[in-house]
Amino acid sequence: MGSIDDVGKKRESTLRTSKQANAVAQQANAVAQQVNAVAQQVNAVAQQVNAVAQQANAVAQQANAVAQQANAVAQQANAVAQQANAVAQQANAVAQQANAVAQQANAVAQQANAVAQQANAVAQPDF
Repeated sequence: MGSIDDVGKKRESTLRTSKQANAVAQQANAVAQQVNAVAQQVNAVAQQVNAVAQQANAVAQQANAVAQQANAVAQQANAVAQQANAVAQQANAVAQQANAVAQQANAVAQQANAVAQQANAVAQPDF
């Protein structure tokens, strides 16, 4: 068996080692708390990023809906333009027919004028 002095030295050595281990454990705990705080901040930032992404998604969906409505309006405007073009073509055809009728009426009027001149000449007395 060792002496009492040896036991005391061993006890002091064990106590010193235990204090060092406790100090290391406290430092590790402090570091863990800091890591936890950083992790909470990262989580908060991630939540904010997620919220912004959701807002961006909502805006994109609204823009898509507006684009679809604009496309529908454009298709309707195109259909109206095609109908207006068809009406304009029909009006042009009618105008050409009206012009032909006017030319025929003018020819008839010229013939009537020639007949009237002949009738006038016949009606003139010969003195």
